[in-house]
Amino acid sequence: MALHLKKDRGNRWTAQLLDVGVGNGYFVALAAKEFSLDASGLEVSKEEIRFAKDILNVQLIKEDVSQHSLTMML
Repeated sequence: MALHLKKDRGNRWTAQLLDVGVGNGYFVALAAKEFSLDASGLEVSKEEIRFAKDILNVQLIKEDVSQHSLTMML
């Protein structure tokens, strides 16, 4: 999960959330609805993506991050 904070043009703070391996999308839906975050999620399971769309009204991104080269900066 990653949270990105930035100031908009009106000098107000906005937050974007990216959840990786989001499962059924419940946390993304909660973050968007209850905390007004710009929330999105990555998931590989077609069934979980379908559940999120049909039940939670959340659009997830089908992506397998294991196909990417990830590096950590310490």
